[in-house]
Formats: sequence, C-alpha cells, structure tokens
Amino acid sequence: MNDEQAPPSRRVTRRHSAADRERLIDEFKSSGLTQRAFAGRLGIHPATLSGWVRKAAQASEGFAEVSLPLCVPAPIEVDLPNGVRIRVRTTGDVSRTAELIRAVAAPLKGGRSC
Repeated sequence: MNDEQAPPSRRVTRRHSAADRERLIDEFKSSGLTQRAFAGRLGIHPATLSGWVRKAAQASEGFAEVSLPLCVPAPIEVDLPNGVRIRVRTTGDVSRTAELIRAVAAPLKGGRSC
C-alpha cells in the first residue's frame, strides 16, 4: 500500500433501541429543526432519521376504539317523493321518529291527504 493513500474510513454503526428512537423522534418533533439539521446533531444520516419518523407514523396509523354516549342527538333527514323534506333531531328514541315519518308519508301512498 502506498504511504500517501489512507485506508478507507469505516463508518461506525450504532444501534439505537426502540425506546431511544422514540425519544429521539419526540425530541426532533419538538426541536423545530429540519430532519437534516437534527440528524447532523446526532451524527446520523438524514435518511436514517427520516426512516424512523416514517415508520413511527405508520405504526400510529389505524383504528382506535371510541365510545360515544348513547343519547347523542343524531339528525335524521328524509326526502319524500313529493319534495317534502323531514329533518328531525332525535335523542335516541327513533321509534317515535319512525312513527312521525310514517304518518307524514302515509297520505302520499294512498293518494289522500289528511
């Protein structure tokens, strides 16, 4: 080997635990820095940080179980064939709402009015 040639530098690979990555992602998000600047401070390649952030975002996607109170007012809207629109806000007792809609729509079926 020629004295003027330096041996190729070896990059030291450091493994970060999942907890370390999560902590560093949180620090990055609150830092206000770009991924490149934050990665430079850590001494890691920007693509490494980008991969961590992307994987964390994908892992947090999905469905979450949500429980709602049973008596949430829910609007019901019905358009009748004659152009009449019935809009009712109900608090859960839809049987009364159904009775109202049937009573209003019944004259339309038989062709008679009240």
